[in-house]
Amino acid sequence: MRADKEEPVKTSWPSSSADEALVPDHAGWARQDRLKTGSAAAFMLQHLVAGAVSFVLFVGGSIALLIWAMIIDNDPGGPMFFPVFVLLVLLAAACACVVLFCLTAGLQLLRRWLRFPWWVPLVAIFPLTFATLAFPGTTGSVRSGLWLLAASAIVTIAFGMYWAALQAAGGLLDRIRRARATQHEDRSQSVDMAR
Repeated sequence: MRADKEEPVKTSWPSSSADEALVPDHAGWARQDRLKTGSAAAFMLQHLVAGAVSFVLFVGGSIALLIWAMIIDNDPGGPMFFPVFVLLVLLAAACACVVLFCLTAGLQLLRRWLRFPWWVPLVAIFPLTFATLAFPGTTGSVRSGLWLLAASAIVTIAFGMYWAALQAAGGLLDRIRRARATQHEDRSQSVDMAR
């Protein structure tokens, strides 16, 4: 081989043309970084949508339950109870969204590795939560069992809202990507026909 000619390095991503497949190494790294950035942006967008939906439902549901209790019980805590309650609900919702983000991000990574259906975490969360809450405080009374059931149900509902919103956002992003890909293919075919 001649020393004055540099041989192009073949990259590992799929390419639409033979010219794009043979590019220098520095351009290949830039392309791979862009692909990783796009998938990271989609990951964060899915979690932002799921977090926003969960936050709104958690805060709205808690405040609606409080207003219902105030109507029935005639103001349960004085004039400062409602503003303090709203502040505590906002803080609890933010903490719950952070915990759910960490849990679901770990499940998404595990799902890539083990390849299980999207509904398996929804089915498994209640027994896992009940077992986790029941193990340290096994007292055996009926009252503690009811509290464990209620706490497990609350955690299951919160996780279910987040996970369903996460899966819906992922499905919507996939549809948008497919629609853009078909539009791009249609444009390239029409340009090829015009030539």
